[in-house]
Amino acid sequence: MVERYIAVVMDDDGLQFCWDNSKAASNLDKHDVSFEAATYVFDDPMRLERDDVFAEREYRNVVTGWVDDTLLTVVYSSPENNLCRIISARPATVRERNDYEQNSLHP
Repeated sequence: MVERYIAVVMDDDGLQFCWDNSKAASNLDKHDVSFEAATYVFDDPMRLERDDVFAEREYRNVVTGWVDDTLLTVVYSSPENNLCRIISARPATVRERNDYEQNSLHP
C-alpha cells in the first residue's frame, strides 16, 4: 500500500497536518468540507475533543469545533508529536452539536 500523505499547514500552535489526497477529495465530494478548512477546528478555544470509540488498529480522536459559521466534526490520528493526520471532516450531527453546547456551558 502506497501512502499519499502530505504535510500541508502549520498553525499557531505548531501543529502540522497531513492527509491522504484521494481521501480528502472523496470527503469534499461527500461532506462538502475540505481537509484544509478542517484544520481550523483546532483554533476554536472551546473545541470538544474525545476518543474515537469506533477506531480499530490505531488511536483516533474526534474534535468538534467552529470553523467560520459551521460546526465541524473532524476525526484524526496523531502518528507523531505535533502531527495530525486528518481522516474525515463533516458538519456536526445534532448530537455532536448538543454535546458541544453542553461542554461550552460546563467546561
